[in-house]
Amino acid sequence: MCIRDSINTSDNDWEDQLKKQAKELDAKCCFEAIAGDMTGKVLQNMPNGSVLYVYGALSGKDCSNITPVDLIFKKKKIEGLWLTDYIQSKGMLGLLFFFRELKKHLSTCLLYTSPSPRDRQKSRMPSSA
Repeated sequence: MCIRDSINTSDNDWEDQLKKQAKELDAKCCFEAIAGDMTGKVLQNMPNGSVLYVYGALSGKDCSNITPVDLIFKKKKIEGLWLTDYIQSKGMLGLLFFFRELKKHLSTCLLYTSPSPRDRQKSRMPSSA
């Protein structure tokens, strides 16, 4: 995956972009860090048989907007991913295999970005930073 494959959810047509890129790349996995309604919106725009890995909750809300149609008939899945636990459960050899597998799938995974709720707050960084 390269940066041109990223999708910014502040764009009005981000859902169309996601659907188009997922189809073009035959991407069947996506990593999602916002939660809330975004989880369902992303899943709805992924191809049949996709896996959505939820690894954050930047919205501060539970995952929602998930339709049974996507899960049952379109065979889409949602999995939680806490990388810290995963890394701690593997030895060095296990991590090597993990990163090898991850590298294989990066060409068919999509990255989307969304302004973090923290972006709306005044920065805590000094102005000279």
